[in-house]
This record gives sequence, C-alpha cells and structure tokens, in this order.
Amino acid sequence: MIPVRIKLSIIIVLLTGLLIVIAVPSFQNLAIADNSRVYFEFLQERLIKEGFDKDMIKDLYSRPEVYFDFKGVSRYFVHREAKLNYDQFTSKSSIKKAKSYMEKYNTELSRAERIYGVDKKIITAIILVETRLGKVVGNSSILSTLSTLSSLSDLNIREIVWDKNSSSCSLTREEFDNWSDRKSKWAYLELKAFLVYVNREGIDPAGINGSFAGALGIAQFMPSSILAFAK
Repeated sequence: MIPVRIKLSIIIVLLTGLLIVIAVPSFQNLAIADNSRVYFEFLQERLIKEGFDKDMIKDLYSRPEVYFDFKGVSRYFVHREAKLNYDQFTSKSSIKKAKSYMEKYNTELSRAERIYGVDKKIITAIILVETRLGKVVGNSSILSTLSTLSSLSDLNIREIVWDKNSSSCSLTREEFDNWSDRKSKWAYLELKAFLVYVNREGIDPAGINGSFAGALGIAQFMPSSILAFAK
C-alpha cells in the first residue's frame, strides 16, 4: 500500500466525482442476504449502543445489497500483496498510459501540485499502481466487507468462518484467532468511520464498492483517512 502521508495531499482533488462506484448485488449476494441479517445481529447491537440511529442501522442491514462476505474473508488467506508484479507499472505501455492520463487531467493534477506541493508525476504514479489510473477500483461492497470483518469479534461468527476456511487456510487455529482479534478491531473502527462519512455526505452506504480490504476511490483510501482529511 502507498503511505498515507503521500495520499493525503491529493485526496480532495482526486476523490471528487470519482470516489463512488455503484454496487450491483449479484444473485449469490441476494441469496445469502437473509442469513446475513443473522450474522450481523451482534454488530448491529454494538453500533446502536455506540450511538448510531437504531432505525437507520436496522434498515441498512435488512437490505439485500448488504451481505456476509465469506469469499472476501477467504481472500485474506491467499492474497499476498508483496508477491504482486510491480514491474508491470514501469513498462512502456504503463508509462504511455500514465502520460496520457497526466495530459487529460493536467488542470486537476497541476492544481493539486500547486496547493499541496506533491509532484503530479507522483500523484499519477499512485493512481497507476493503486487502481490502474482509476479503471480498477474494486467491486466489493465496502459496507459488507467491513461489517463481515467486524463481526469476527463474535466468537460464534468466527467459528463459522473458521469451519468454512480451515481446510484451505495456511494459519493454525491460534493464528486465525489472533488475526481475527486484530482484524475485527481494525475493521470496526473503519466501519464506524465509513458510516459517519457517508451520513455526513448524504451517500448511500450500500452503494459503494472498493477493494476486498475495504479501501475505496481511485487512490484507495481507507474510510478513516477519508473522514479525517477529505473536504
């Protein structure tokens, strides 16, 4: 992942008008929606106790677009970002596309460079690596992803996830439990930031897609960074 301190300088310009990708629920997601309401019961109670509007939370988690993402969780056990081929971004083709992108968005990039002191070449490089110049922002429901990971704090839900992944997971049960403790705490903070942000901006939280890890937008920010630094 690109360091947050670099990304923060460009968020206002780059996220405007380009942040949201409308989520289209698949038949599989619709099929498991009813079960998702059960999986998210503990999470809903927790959010309500921490001050989120009860009617809003209940209504949100009753929608078919919101689902328990077993597939997304399983990707954590096979995806290794360090093994990705980053040389592809220095190929002649990638450099050519990056230059074309800089020409097309020269006004916006120059403004960001002038205001924040970040070279527009660096800005473009970030977008190239993170989302292939905004073309691949992810198709996972941010709300479902963060809700699923947050729910791993519930030991009953954790047991279900372990049963579904233990045969293909390289982690021991102890390692899985430690991972679940860390990831659920992190995801819950990101989920709360996400809900606060979309409520502030008047955006439908069930309609935003991003990466399987919960990052969104052309620069792939996490919700807590967007909430803290976006204008």
